[in-house]
Amino acid sequence: MLIKYKYLKYLILILTIVIVAFLMLHNKIQVTKYADNFLLVLTDNKYEVTYGKYDSSTKKFNKLYKNKKSAYPTGLFLSSDNSLYYTKKDDNGYTQLYKLNLKTMKEKQITNELHNNIVNVDFIDINTKESTIYMRVIQNGHSNMQIATYSIKTNIVRTWNKDENDISVQRFDYSPSSNTLLVALYSLKQEFQNMKKTNETQNFIKYTTAYNLVQLDSKGKKINEIDLINKPVVDIAFSAKYNLELAIISEMVNIKEHKYLTTIRIKDIKKNKFYNISFTDLGYDSVQQGKFSLNDYGFYFIASKTNDGTVLDEQGGVYKPKKLYYYNLKSKEISIIFELKNNTINNFLMINS
Repeated sequence: MLIKYKYLKYLILILTIVIVAFLMLHNKIQVTKYADNFLLVLTDNKYEVTYGKYDSSTKKFNKLYKNKKSAYPTGLFLSSDNSLYYTKKDDNGYTQLYKLNLKTMKEKQITNELHNNIVNVDFIDINTKESTIYMRVIQNGHSNMQIATYSIKTNIVRTWNKDENDISVQRFDYSPSSNTLLVALYSLKQEFQNMKKTNETQNFIKYTTAYNLVQLDSKGKKINEIDLINKPVVDIAFSAKYNLELAIISEMVNIKEHKYLTTIRIKDIKKNKFYNISFTDLGYDSVQQGKFSLNDYGFYFIASKTNDGTVLDEQGGVYKPKKLYYYNLKSKEISIIFELKNNTINNFLMINS
């Protein structure tokens, strides 16, 4: 009996350890669903742009830099050399990419018309594995948007398919887990033709531009065709780990009242299954960006709510500040992650992705 009792004590102890470990793991998973870090780019009602880091687990926002808005602001933070890369207009009035050393506050212009033939830079992302920055650019003499890269190690800027004049990049998303990009491409010729037909017929549903979603390797070589969407695509995101694709689609439903129907479509690439979420029906508008969370239980997006109050800027304009939200794919719950009074979030990047 004594031996059996001894074994029973060990069995109870082992079961206790297993239960405690399970609960700790469970709690860790619950906590880490928001444990992502962001580089946020915000503009206030005085047209001042703030670049800052936000830790969603500690809810701390660290302002890195602030300047006056001169163009659509976008940025990324590189912790290895404590640098901020961001866009602003140069002396020629072109929006270019700049690097700011946050320790010395010395600024360096990366792109320009003279050496790179680039006259506009907007959306940017970073491949830390290869020390490469991806950016959407417009070349002088071109109407289409293309992807260019900047090598942090060699300081070389290269534009992919620089002689292309028709195919344009709507948006792109870099996936660190696969070291690939998902890119939404469309034809300018088709878009112009559809615009002409739409104006003639006033049919905004029939004549829509097709967006081809392709997967490229880190050097720009096509790996696979992922999707074809015959609706207006605002943004895309890619989770190579779980083979999920996200597309923000905004369709005009009433031209006189300027009403749009915004849908986020999630596609399981392997199973070819779709999951549509109408954010218009949920009370959100101006949904402009989406990114899968680190654990892929859901995705982050920026938007304003239909019933949100408006803010008056210093030039007399009125706007609804956009905030950062999280959508849980399992519970279908939406949580607000970050907001700053009188500021609208222009865009964000995942720092720890």
